[in-house]
Amino acid sequence: NESNSLIRKIKEKKCRGRARFTINFDHLAKLFHLTIHQVSAKLNICTTVLKKICRSYGISRWPYRKIKSIDAAILKLTRKLNQTCSTNSLTLPNCSDSSSSINSSFDSPTLNNNNNNN
Repeated sequence: NESNSLIRKIKEKKCRGRARFTINFDHLAKLFHLTIHQVSAKLNICTTVLKKICRSYGISRWPYRKIKSIDAAILKLTRKLNQTCSTNSLTLPNCSDSSSSINSSFDSPTLNNNNNNN
């Protein structure tokens, strides 16, 4: 009887209000490399609750896709740097000057001309 009354009290508390789930921002940040569905399944909460938690920390969108995009850009630049170093017959540590040439390739002349016209 005591266990039944305890179960009944727990059910009553759940029905009266929402169950609260809190997670530390640092712990949440370690999960950014996963999709929002994977994280919600891992934490055993629905995606709506996870989104509300994120918004309470000022995260408007789950950052998985942005992180994936940045990782792909880094990989692409690293490959380009390695190709540049290998074509110049330089070893990677001596190839630091070519990394600046890659960075300067982002400074497109058309972008600079458009900015000067304004």
